[in-house]
Amino acid sequence: MDEIAVMLDQLTDGANYRIYHVWKGRPHHSHIRLREHDDRPRMNFGLFDSDGVATLIWKIVEQNGYHISASYKANPVVASKAQIVAAYNSAISSCGGKYNLLNNNCQKFARLFMTNLGSVHQRQLFHP
Repeated sequence: MDEIAVMLDQLTDGANYRIYHVWKGRPHHSHIRLREHDDRPRMNFGLFDSDGVATLIWKIVEQNGYHISASYKANPVVASKAQIVAAYNSAISSCGGKYNLLNNNCQKFARLFMTNLGSVHQRQLFHP
């Protein structure tokens, strides 16, 4: 079990969480922001570059130039622990070993995760 799966396993059964897709520019990066139902920060996770290798990591990153994506409806998604774990496992299995099926693309991982939770991505060339 990877570190993020361990963290997700520590979520409370029966509780709902708010999940956001967030992004920033220069350099562009997308990741997932997971918050308690009352909007307190819990964790962020996504694909990050680690010496040229895509690495799935978690950390608490508030703001730091990140914006809530307008191209996802709903954003945030409200989901239970079971739904979050299932969406994560599905996104990971779609990535392939070492995330090679995504060509190290943080946007694709985050999109897989959000759409697995029922959010619809309305593709835009540029974020508003």
